[in-house]
This record gives sequence, structure tokens and C-alpha cells, in this order.
Amino acid sequence: MPAYNTTALLEEVERCPFDDNARLELADYYCLLKNPRGELIKEQCSPEPDVELVARLLNEHGRTWAAQDLGIQADQIPQGATFEFHKGFAWWPVHAQYICLQDAIDAGGYDHVNNDTTSTNFSLAHEPVVINAKLVLYAPHQSRTSPSVIYEMRRRFGLHLDVDQIWELLSLGAAYPDLQCRFPIIGVGSSWVDSDGHRSVPCLDDWDAGRDLHLYWFEREWYRHCRFAAVRQQFLNPGTLSP
Repeated sequence: MPAYNTTALLEEVERCPFDDNARLELADYYCLLKNPRGELIKEQCSPEPDVELVARLLNEHGRTWAAQDLGIQADQIPQGATFEFHKGFAWWPVHAQYICLQDAIDAGGYDHVNNDTTSTNFSLAHEPVVINAKLVLYAPHQSRTSPSVIYEMRRRFGLHLDVDQIWELLSLGAAYPDLQCRFPIIGVGSSWVDSDGHRSVPCLDDWDAGRDLHLYWFEREWYRHCRFAAVRQQFLNPGTLSP
């Protein structure tokens, strides 16, 4: 067996999240160890993944893998809750630089944008920003309110939801434009309160065959098909190499 260092390989994936070579080298090692995560990495890095195999692997092991990636215990994830996996891991890398919020909106190429999505409404400074983050997309096991989602993501999973989360959300929309066509993606960390006292949060959605940037009321109840974005602060945890 070739000499491998799991920690070093995981660190390389962290340092070069957009380079599939590091992921595939790690996948080879996992496959040698009969760890099915190797199959997942290879399938999700493939231009034509086996959708049924990916679904089976995540159904059998996704909970354990997500816990490893978040550095938590698997029993901290509610039964039935899931995380979206990208190229073998429960996090999605984003890296972008914007001169203002409108620049970030334009980068997403949305078909429709709520006119109230402005720097002033979201109390954002008018200065350039650099986004370099790894986002987690959480799917609760049942319909939830915004406060309960925030509690789970912060307290249970140790995820980060900042008041300027809209930057990461827009970076996600620009980097993975087809993602919001599969499910709505909400950034509950950022919000705007209108003149009537209603609090709204940004959401990437798909409506009338178009990619939209919406603002939805914070007070609403979110359906199960929604995904909630947050930043994963921890480095990858090598954890156990067995599923």
C-alpha cells in the first residue's frame, strides 16, 4: 500500500478546495481502506456521477460523515436531518471579491432580484470585501421557524451565522448557480426590518424557470425542502477512517 497521511491529505483538501486532485488522492486512500467515503468523493467529482450510488452512500453514511466534517457527535444531528454534500464533503467552498453588494448581486446573474436588497437596508459598509469560506447547507427533518433553525445551527453544530451572511449567500449563488434550482437556500443570519416592522432574510430560489434573489419574512415557518446556509469554522476532522 502506498504511504499516505490522512491528516496531511485532509489539510491539502482544505488548502485547495477547488482542486479535485487532492480530493481524488484522498479518495484513493479511502478506497484502499474499504472506506465508502472514497466512492462518494470519486462519484461527486465525476462529470457523470452515479446518482443512485451517491444517494445510497449518503443514506447509509451521510449522518456520520457530516458529523465528522463538522467536528461534532453524530447524535447531535436530529434524526431525519441532512446536509448537502459537495464532492465528498458536507461543505461548499466559496471564494470571491466584490467592490459592493450590487457587484455581488450582478455576479450571480439572477433573473429576478428583490429591489429592497441594498447595502443600506442590510447595514453593509460601502467598501470591498473578500469572501473565503466553507458553507454548510442544512436541511432540518421537519418544518421549522427561523429561531429554531438558528439555535440548531449555532448551538448543536457550532456553525457561524453572521449579520452580514448575505455576502456568503451571494457568493454561493454565483459559484454554484444551479444549486438554488434544486431547493431554496436561506441566509437567516442577515436580515432587514422594513418600515412596518417586518423582518426579512435573503433567499436564493427558483421561480417561473428563473433564478431569483428573494426576501422572505423571518417570522414564517420554513418547509422541509429548504436549505439553510452557514459557515463551517472548524478544519476537517480526520475522525475515524471506518464508516
